[in-house]
Order: sequence, then structure tokens, then C-alpha cells
Amino acid sequence: MKKNSFRLVAFLTLFISLVSSINRGYTESTKGTEKKSTVKKHLKVNESDTLDDEMEFTDENDRLGYEKEKNEIYSKVRKLLIRKKYKAIARELYLLSKKYTVDTDREYHFYMGIIYEKRSLYQNAVESYLKAIELSPNYSKARNSLGTLYCKLHKFHLAIEHFQKALEYNPYNPFINYNLGNLYFDIEDYRNALRYIQKAIEYKKNFGSAYHKLGIIMFSKKRYAESIEYFNSAIKFKKKSHTTYYYLGLAYYHIEEASKAIFCLKVALRFKRDFFEAALELGKMYQSYGEFENALILYKKSRRLNPDYDELSLLMVDCYRELRRYSDAIKIIKYLIKKYPDNERFKVYLKNLQEKRLIENLSEPPDYYSF
Repeated sequence: MKKNSFRLVAFLTLFISLVSSINRGYTESTKGTEKKSTVKKHLKVNESDTLDDEMEFTDENDRLGYEKEKNEIYSKVRKLLIRKKYKAIARELYLLSKKYTVDTDREYHFYMGIIYEKRSLYQNAVESYLKAIELSPNYSKARNSLGTLYCKLHKFHLAIEHFQKALEYNPYNPFINYNLGNLYFDIEDYRNALRYIQKAIEYKKNFGSAYHKLGIIMFSKKRYAESIEYFNSAIKFKKKSHTTYYYLGLAYYHIEEASKAIFCLKVALRFKRDFFEAALELGKMYQSYGEFENALILYKKSRRLNPDYDELSLLMVDCYRELRRYSDAIKIIKYLIKKYPDNERFKVYLKNLQEKRLIENLSEPPDYYSF
């Protein structure tokens, strides 16, 4: 009887131990499956130039949840970019990279390119943009940004290549057309500059910067009436700068609309008070209209801004001579001769002024009588 009781107790102990072992193994197996499922949720598989990253999910809800979160993050990043909050963007991208694998996320690499560029890490920026393009060759936004960066690095041939590729995928984008036109303008290929900047205006009628650039091109071609039209359109569409009014003033001067020319150059100087070229040209305008005192005021201002511009000194000499202020004129010429002792031109100026002063000294006031 005792032996039977002992055998029963031993059997029950063995049975309980076996059940516990089975349960423990099932629990560990379940945890392992859940862990694999969780990891799988955050892994991305290879994509083929799609707008969104493809991922492997255990169910549709997981996939939708990931897509929603990702869209929210990039929507926030875009808003931060408009506000130029680059540190905040870098933080969002860092958090994203910690939560998900971003190797095949084209938007992640695109925005990292922007961050690197703002930090002047240009090689890193180039690599990030190229990675985004590698993942999605039709990603015109990344190609445009890379083209802009290559312009900054003076690698114009590479910039042209990426702008043109961007236009293949997005031909009606006004900003890509403008950037390519602007590049051609910078390398003085005005024919192609005109072609692409005009397309920019065609696709964006209120593109103030494009009108401004076209105004400069027409001014360089001496087509002043057309340049005036473009500059006024630039002002209308809120592209107001010191250079807009500067070129507009010069264009008005060339078609002999003096009051408008003077007004525009004064506005240019209000925009930029140390604008040497505007002060100089306004002085020349006053001098050409016989307003020598006003011309001298502008020339003195110009000399303070650029004291090494010797031609300015000669313009002042001419004004003093017209005003018969020979002593002031001679003082400037003697300074120039001391600075450039071998300059025969200045010596001729001095001789001429001394003769003028002598004649002036010998002249007598009017001697007429009335009765």
C-alpha cells in the first residue's frame, strides 16, 4: 500500500513538471514570434522608384499605421522647412531614423541633403541627394536641389545635367525652368537663359524674380522699352530690390525719361544706402542735366563708399570747373598727380584748370550804366 502511494506521488510530480516545461516552451515560442513580427514591421524591403517606401507588415493595420505616422512626420518637416527651422528638421529626421530603417526612404535622404547643405557639409549633401535620386530617378525635387548645389560649387556642367533631367520628369515646373535659365544667365548664355526663364513665366504668371531677370537680359541687349516692361512686372509681383530699381532707372535714362530715371535711382538708394553704383549713376544723371551741386553731393557720397575709384575724382573736377570753383578742382588734380606722377592726362587737366583760373581772375564785373 505504501509502495503504491509512493509511486502515485512520483507520477504526479513527473506529470506536473512535464506540463510546466511544455507551457514554458510555448510561451518562449510565442514571445519569439511576437518579437519577429515587431522587427519585421520596421524592416523595409527593396523598392523600385515608388513614391512611398514598401515594407513588410503582418497585417493591414500595421501598414496603415506606419504610413500615417510617416506622412505626419514629413508633413511636419515640410512646414519646418518653410519656416527655415533646420535644427528642428534635423531632430525630426534623427527620431525617424531611430524608429524605422531609412536606407530606402528617398525623402529622408532628400531632407538630410538640405540639412548637410545648410551646415556647409557639401560633399555629404551631394551624397544624400544622389542617394535619393538613386532610389527614385524621377525625383525631380532632389535633382533640382542637387543642381542648385552644383551651381553654388561652380560645377555648372553637372548642374545643367540635373536640371535638364528634372525637367524631363517635371517639364512644367516654373522653378526648375527658372533655375536652369538663371544658370545660363550666369554663364552668359543669354539665348538659353531667355528660353527657360520665359517658360518659367509661362507656367507661373506672377513670377517676380523671372520678370526681374528678363529685364536685365533685355537691358544688356539695349532693348530698354522691353526691359522697363519686365522690371515693372517684377515690381508688380512683389519682387522689389535695389537692383530692380537701379536697372529700371538706367533704362528710363536711356529713353530720356529723366524724372522717372532719377526717382528709380533714389528708390534704389533707399533700399540699399551703401549702393555705390546707384549713387554714382545718379550723380552722372544730375551732371548731364546741368545740376552740378546735386551731382557733387552724390559723388562725395560715392567717394566715401569707394575712395579708390579715381574716375570719380575726375567727375568731381568737371563739376567744380562748371561751377568755376577752380581752387577745389585744382586741389583734387594735384592729389591725383602726387598719387600717379607719370600720368600725363592729370597734368593736362591741371594746366587747363590753372589757365581757366587765371582768365577768371582777370575778368571784370559788368560795367554798364543806366540814366
